[in-house]
Amino acid sequence: MDEGTYYLAAVCDSLFTPPSGYIGFAGFSRTSTHLRGLMDKLGINPELHAIRHYKAAAQLLTRTDLTAEAKKNMDWMFADRWTEFVAVLEADRGLDEAAVIALMEMTFFEADEAVAMGLFDELLFWDELEEKLKLEDEDRLRVVSHDRYAEEDPADLDLKGKKTIAVIHAQGNIGGRENSVNPVLGLMMGHETIVAQIDRALADEDVVGIVVRIDSGGGESLASDIMGHAIDRAGDKKPLVVSMADVAASGGYVMSYRAPYVMASPMTVTGSIGSISGKFDMSGFNEMVGLSKDYVTKGPNALIMTDTRPFTPEEAEKFGDSHWKGFRRWMDDVAGERGIAAADIDSLCMGRVWTGNQAIENKLVDALGGQFEAVEWVKAEAGLEADEGVTLMHLPEQQDFVESLLGGGEASAQAVNWAVYRRMRLEAQTTYDYLTGPNMLVVDPALVP
Repeated sequence: MDEGTYYLAAVCDSLFTPPSGYIGFAGFSRTSTHLRGLMDKLGINPELHAIRHYKAAAQLLTRTDLTAEAKKNMDWMFADRWTEFVAVLEADRGLDEAAVIALMEMTFFEADEAVAMGLFDELLFWDELEEKLKLEDEDRLRVVSHDRYAEEDPADLDLKGKKTIAVIHAQGNIGGRENSVNPVLGLMMGHETIVAQIDRALADEDVVGIVVRIDSGGGESLASDIMGHAIDRAGDKKPLVVSMADVAASGGYVMSYRAPYVMASPMTVTGSIGSISGKFDMSGFNEMVGLSKDYVTKGPNALIMTDTRPFTPEEAEKFGDSHWKGFRRWMDDVAGERGIAAADIDSLCMGRVWTGNQAIENKLVDALGGQFEAVEWVKAEAGLEADEGVTLMHLPEQQDFVESLLGGGEASAQAVNWAVYRRMRLEAQTTYDYLTGPNMLVVDPALVP
């Protein structure tokens, strides 16, 4: 157990560890991995235009270290996380700041030391814990597994109501048309999938309101804006709240700020109002591997985005001007939608990320809370009583592997093979387009909890 896991566990009434448990309790750190040296060796020159000082994701490709501004942003985040961390441990475990620092100075613990220092309550193996928990007249502890629990119909437990609230889960890097899992980039959020779920919730007469649960560090700007527009128009028709999970920054914030109401957890990473765009000059790599390209063109600037050479000074100026125009449009729209004075908006739009606590102070979000609080807000806006039960309809609905490949079609071996081939080809193209596409709105992964 480390300090991050302990933060989660501290809310429990009792904490136990076996005598041989691995226990570490250290300070916080974030490491950024920079690829610039590797790219130089490969002959790849990233020509990226970043807006602005705190938009650190580009620095992973353009520098071998972080700028002073990026490190300052990490300090701001750590300061707020530290305050939250200490407050939780003092409230739940009685460990004040001095005790937390003393634990971190000790760092590694034998299990009996951890009990003596108040980190745990008792040394127990699992079978000994079972003995403590089971009833006297039982020969074994009756437990319910996660899978068994998930099978239970909430209606059978009086946990469903007549009214329905749609909870739309918008997770992953933003790029591509449909939700998918990319072998390089991981979970991908497709704008057509999310917009379709929003439209489905709007069309369902039983749905009285919508919670859009966003967990994304960003991605492609156009897709982000399309989903943000869908959230905007849906909020005009039904009670709707954006509920930010771990991260709703860059493109995730593009999706969020036009919602009628925005909620974040205290440690949510949000903001990052900035943009990264550009291209990769592959000429050195092409020469190294013996790859050549030739072109026939017609019309001016036909090769401005070619990867066979860098921008000319004129091309770089033209590209940068276009990038700034798009960013300023976004910045002005954030100011108008969020009611932020023109004199204040500039300082909020330098690519800096904020915790949920900090975002409240800067009017980037409206309130603190998680999914539960978001549902309660929708109930109130829909005119439901506070104690009235509701049915939560989670969208998109989960699919198994074959269903996700075939879209519910026949699972013949030939169809599976063809679907796998098409999916792999699509994912390879999506990865390339995502990494080389225009106006990427991404948050530095080193700043994500």
